[in-house]
Amino acid sequence: MSVELAPGLDKLSLSQVIRSAVSHHERRTGATLAVKLHTLPEDGQLDLKNSVYRFVEDGLRLVSLNAKGALHEMEAACEGGLLCLEVMVAGQGTNVEGLLDLQHSDVHWLRRRVETSGGQFKIESLRGAETRMSARFRVNERNAFYE
Repeated sequence: MSVELAPGLDKLSLSQVIRSAVSHHERRTGATLAVKLHTLPEDGQLDLKNSVYRFVEDGLRLVSLNAKGALHEMEAACEGGLLCLEVMVAGQGTNVEGLLDLQHSDVHWLRRRVETSGGQFKIESLRGAETRMSARFRVNERNAFYE
């Protein structure tokens, strides 16, 4: 059995888990984020909720540290058995080198956490447009991790 990263996480829907992590980030930094939540499973195992919470919380923290003052947003959707989470940094002249360096210790550990949970981690950047940090997790029809 998994230990919760935040109190009451096991009782929240996946949308609420994401909103909780975003809200924590907003309180901590004073930032206001655009959050787009598309069709998401209502429930999931605690391991999935912990992975989602950790990716959102750490992804937003990394964006704040490496792209100060840039507009950033969070988007999530579930299609074809894949839960897709993205943290996006918009803006020209944004300093995202720290985000793009997969060997950077914070990025490396976030990538490792996602992959250890059975997910896929990716960072891509369109010079002068935006940088996207994404995590994808497989979910089954019961909205739990595939075994």
